[in-house]
Amino acid sequence: MEEALKQSQVKDSQTTNDQDTDYKAKGPAPSLSALVIGMGLFGSSVARKLTQAGWFVLAVDDDQNKLNSIANEVSSVRVINAVDLKVIESLEPHTFDICVSAIGDENAHVISTTIHNLKSCNAPFIVARILNKQHEAIYRKLGCDLVVEPEKCFGEELSNILHNHLMSGHHPSDLSKDFRITAEQLKEAQLSTNKAQKDEVAYELKQDLSQYLLIVLELLIWGFIIQNIYQLQNKVDLLNEQLSHAQKNSESLDSQMQVLFILMILWLVFKSMRSLLGKQQAKDAR
Repeated sequence: MEEALKQSQVKDSQTTNDQDTDYKAKGPAPSLSALVIGMGLFGSSVARKLTQAGWFVLAVDDDQNKLNSIANEVSSVRVINAVDLKVIESLEPHTFDICVSAIGDENAHVISTTIHNLKSCNAPFIVARILNKQHEAIYRKLGCDLVVEPEKCFGEELSNILHNHLMSGHHPSDLSKDFRITAEQLKEAQLSTNKAQKDEVAYELKQDLSQYLLIVLELLIWGFIIQNIYQLQNKVDLLNEQLSHAQKNSESLDSQMQVLFILMILWLVFKSMRSLLGKQQAKDAR
């Protein structure tokens, strides 16, 4: 905790005079401290509010741009990878009053690993954001003390606001402009997320379909190759039995060999296309 405070003081000394004035205006030295991991909308809101209340807040994320946008509104920031135990240890979670996992990643493994790392470092109190009820039991077993569902809380709060507003005799249009904008932004963000997820699924299905189509075409070509080899063998046998008609059968044999050669070329082409598509998928995945 002392190290984090020193880092904060160094950061403050490097800011402009105006920024120093703003920071000092936050109040007396904080008596409570919080480590907030993940600077999405939820995490950054928690970090700002606690800082405004006089807490020492260390905000961390793996995205430098997110930290830059909040650096002047919290006590200290740091770029980290939360799934790395050694990095979490360097933050000394046991020195903070609370540790908040506000990661918005839908990959439950990332959040679970973060909670496990905090617990391994003896964090005294761990708060975690959950995306669905199935994750709650898992996170609690890992050592999470409190779980929150921001989306559920927002929905319940919105219902209460609308109910109380209308029951008190007010008109819906009397709601503040800021509130309407917040609701619209939330809806737009949800629609944008759903569209991105649908586009990603459609792209993966398209890539898989292309792979399957190339495999089917390759199998068909192999079928034709085997059929032509069988026919070629029969003609060779027939040629041995009918030596008197060698010239005629020889011309037929040449034609069959040409067909076989073309089929082999087609197979090589489709095999190359499938290989290139596989490399492109691997590249996209990275």
